[in-house]
Amino acid sequence: MSLNRNSNILILDLGKSGFRPIGQAKEIPQMVGIKHKKKPELSSEELKAKILSVARQHFARLGLSGVSLKDVAKDAEVAGSLINYHFKDKEGLFRACIEPFARDRAQMIGRILSDPQSAEEMRVRLEVFVEEMQVSILKDLDLFEIVDREMRTGNPLIVDLFKEVMFSTFMIVQQFFNRAIENKIVRDGLDPVILATLLFTMTCDSARKNHIGKRFMNITFEDPERRRKFAQHVSDLFLKGVMR
Repeated sequence: MSLNRNSNILILDLGKSGFRPIGQAKEIPQMVGIKHKKKPELSSEELKAKILSVARQHFARLGLSGVSLKDVAKDAEVAGSLINYHFKDKEGLFRACIEPFARDRAQMIGRILSDPQSAEEMRVRLEVFVEEMQVSILKDLDLFEIVDREMRTGNPLIVDLFKEVMFSTFMIVQQFFNRAIENKIVRDGLDPVILATLLFTMTCDSARKNHIGKRFMNITFEDPERRRKFAQHVSDLFLKGVMR
């Protein structure tokens, strides 16, 4: 028995001698335009970084109490057990989002604001501080939103972190002004706590409100020249004032 040679299957002769091919099926065309690209596997450190990036967005938007580890895992495209493995629980994840950043900033500020020996050195250090702080804020706006939100709610976890890490940053700036007063660079009678508060407020708030200038005045601290000019104005205010 033979099957039609025009068939799209292998044609066989089913005679007494058994199966014997007498024709070949037509080649099945390949599917065009369909690609199955396998996602590259991430290393353990890359997965942790991805989880932290997603978690920062969630904490900034919802606060510690409003964040669900299940939602973080879903948006990070990882298993929930992986978050527990790396960070133990939600508080551990929160701490991992904040603490390294805060320690890095404290170390950076400590390097920049060492004891000033002259007015010119103080000016340079102030300007570098302002520019570096603005860059770090623009890069990690979510983290500053997290800290601000949780401090306002009195979250004990962020309060402890503030005492352990962030407050040391403020003390470095305060000591910088203390030394400037002792070295007769700025006049006596000024309060170093107030000076440190003014410097932090001008620097941090201006960067955090960058979106306002960008939208309504077409200026942005993402522009290096704008940051440089702002830093010069800040140093002039502290060292020269605004009076003629």
